[in-house]
Amino acid sequence: MRIVSMGSKTNVFSLAAVDWMILEHDKLPPFEPLLKRTMELALSSGLKALSSSGLKTEDIKFDEQARSRFVRGCHYGYDKAQQRISATIIELHAQSRLATQSLKLARRNKDKNETSALIQYLKVIQNQELVLRRLLDSLLYVLVQGKVWILKRMLVDTHIRPVDPHVLARTTKTASERNATSRYRFSLVTDLTTIAQIGDLVEVDLSSSAEERWRIIELKEGKVNEILSGLLEEVRGELSSQELEKINSSLGEKAVKQVRRMVNQQNRLGEFWKIIKTDRGIDPLIKTEIRMTPTEVVTEDYLHLFQAMLDETHKHGVAAQSVNTCLHLFATTASLFDREGSRALISHIFYHAIKPDRPCKLGQSDENEEWREIQGCPPIIDLVEFNIHSQWGCPIFTWPIHRDRMLDLLTNRMRLFGCFDIEGFFRMVEKQGPKTSWIVGEAAAKLGKLSGPIPGGQGARGVRIEHPNGHVDQYLSGFFSRVFRELATPNCLLGAILRGPTEWAQAIKGRQGLV
Repeated sequence: MRIVSMGSKTNVFSLAAVDWMILEHDKLPPFEPLLKRTMELALSSGLKALSSSGLKTEDIKFDEQARSRFVRGCHYGYDKAQQRISATIIELHAQSRLATQSLKLARRNKDKNETSALIQYLKVIQNQELVLRRLLDSLLYVLVQGKVWILKRMLVDTHIRPVDPHVLARTTKTASERNATSRYRFSLVTDLTTIAQIGDLVEVDLSSSAEERWRIIELKEGKVNEILSGLLEEVRGELSSQELEKINSSLGEKAVKQVRRMVNQQNRLGEFWKIIKTDRGIDPLIKTEIRMTPTEVVTEDYLHLFQAMLDETHKHGVAAQSVNTCLHLFATTASLFDREGSRALISHIFYHAIKPDRPCKLGQSDENEEWREIQGCPPIIDLVEFNIHSQWGCPIFTWPIHRDRMLDLLTNRMRLFGCFDIEGFFRMVEKQGPKTSWIVGEAAAKLGKLSGPIPGGQGARGVRIEHPNGHVDQYLSGFFSRVFRELATPNCLLGAILRGPTEWAQAIKGRQGLV
């Protein structure tokens, strides 16, 4: 039996709980113009460089000069956007520090109005920082060519780590200096992303002759770090208790803690590269040995539906789509969503999308029966809110939608929701032969560190798939979260499930296996 996770525990935002992030505050400079300018730098500089020379995107494939101009333009935009995001986040941290001090005073004085106002102000600061960091995530996503399996290996935990503004300033300065030496090598600051939690820089070589396209760099700053790094190189990362005692006596207890952190970081980096190069190693997030699938699978997504849906929403206020009969999408304007009763109405729309044969009972004597059934439906996900907090996956800034529609989503002028009818998906699976069942009880408890509860899964932490030939797989929450993290179609997940026995057979023949 194999266990298929595809990622971390799943966090879900239900329609009933979510109020989309507020990004503007009268105590802060207007955020949308800043975001728009930074997006232009990060996402359009390469295309502008081509256009200014009378070249087109398709010229990159055949014309080395066009490719060179495009790469240099992208590099320029990436570097300037990174500098701007870093400076903005450092300033936001300064504002946050002052507001936090004021909040403590307001609480001490039991000033409820001031306390509430400051909490809201701090939330806006946090929201602005998070959106900007997701923009940097999109650059990393592009630089690793959209290979989500690589991004997931950069995670050490599922919490978005806070930024240290002093460290960030130094690291950004170093990255900018390195970027200035070549327009074909780009250094991205990992602390500015939400996902890269190993190393200080991800450096990508964009030249056509590069043998190694990218690497992760640890910066050695400070005299103590240089000494400790030299010592680790001498002992090849293996420190005995005697050597630790020497470090303690000569450099102090803090140096011992630091060198242990450095050893852990080296081990994580070593396992990361082992997975990348051999498809096998200790996953830094779940601390368990994994094996990757024998062949890399290209995700079939439903991103192509978004532009038409958002255009229709812009014209008519609402739009809806269904994907493979069990994934349902709904978009609306903020003005309609904010009306009284709108959330109940959206839940009602999704209910009838899931159960199209059910007659509507609203306004009838037994309408309460329908509302009870609606309460039992799968959760409705705010796709933008979910994406902003998702870390790994397909960042919203890479979605193939017009820039104005993207800003509409980010600034709450439009809302986009999804609902995955997982029971309907299981019916799709069983039509192809396999049998499905929830993993609950004691078996689910054993998966606690690997898998969170599956939305709509009655508390289950996994799904057992038994194939007609007797082969059994267990699929965890991370696998099903791909529907929203990577915008994968249900058919894409179905294909992965049906390939299970074949891939396992390849694995036991001595080839690469899978977890």
